[in-house]
Amino acid sequence: MALGYYLAEMNLTNPEILAMLVHADDRWGKFSKRNDQIQRLIEIVTKARQKYPFKIESDKPEVQIISIGDSTLISTEVNVEWLWNGMLHETGYMLLTGHTGVGKSQFSLNLGAHIALGRDFLGREIISPKKVGFLSLEMGIVEVKYIRELQRSSLSEDDKKILEKNFRFHVLGYPLYLNRDDNKFTVEDFIQREGIELLIFDSLGSMTEQELSKETDAKNLMDWNDHLRSELGISTLIIHHHRKAQTGNKRPNSISDIYGSHYFTARATSVIILWESRKKGLIEVTGPKIRLAPPLTPFAITRQNDLTFAMSSDKLVILDEEEEINVADAIAFGENETTEFDI
Repeated sequence: MALGYYLAEMNLTNPEILAMLVHADDRWGKFSKRNDQIQRLIEIVTKARQKYPFKIESDKPEVQIISIGDSTLISTEVNVEWLWNGMLHETGYMLLTGHTGVGKSQFSLNLGAHIALGRDFLGREIISPKKVGFLSLEMGIVEVKYIRELQRSSLSEDDKKILEKNFRFHVLGYPLYLNRDDNKFTVEDFIQREGIELLIFDSLGSMTEQELSKETDAKNLMDWNDHLRSELGISTLIIHHHRKAQTGNKRPNSISDIYGSHYFTARATSVIILWESRKKGLIEVTGPKIRLAPPLTPFAITRQNDLTFAMSSDKLVILDEEEEINVADAIAFGENETTEFDI
């Protein structure tokens, strides 16, 4: 603790203090043999920073505006690098939403495995293998293990070895409130220690103890999410859900029906919605927001027995407003189990 105070008083940054504490602890052996070493040292950083807040040692503004011309901008050697072609780029943020039970967690685990292997997914290219992290804040280890056992049952031994290296899990099974600095440090350490390039959060509702409609807390989360993408150079995928069906809106499956603050969708580079189709066994995939690609044509997928997902050749039926209401009312009364709709 004394070393933490000393380093904070020297005005080192939080990551610098943590690095020094880890180095010292590895020699002293206070926490180095314990599984919660990093958590304990982060608590020291937090306490020391409260006593000695970080000071910007400059009279200049933190952000300086730098002007460049259009031709200079175009000639700059930066390009969009896709993790999942057209859907998620290397420093992008995807919000994956849908109603309860549609398979969002299973879909994310399946997508994460494909990105870790560098294998195309649902007809879209995945150029090269990436290091993927899955932060499970709802499912416990029994549930995550069950899904992954089924999903990898048909893989070769070589593929399983790649996944062991490239697909990393932090399974809590309970909320981790990421509006708190110490918990943010824990996640950032996981990212840097494992070399994560895509981090999947399951799910948004377990990332804060506040109401998701609370603007201040939502902005705090999204600011930190942007920090991860910009400063650590990763992409993020956050699983979320829609509002419950109500009278007059039996299928709340538009982007405006996503639960919580507008910050969650406004900051996203892509919003992908999974929704059960009226045709049994099909799941509709829509992309109401795709910032860096042409509009996504809705398509259908199926969930296999091993809980993986595959493209379906079936075409989706687009309804007008009156037909949507009529069908939704019928579904609400259970008629969808016995009635066929010819639309």
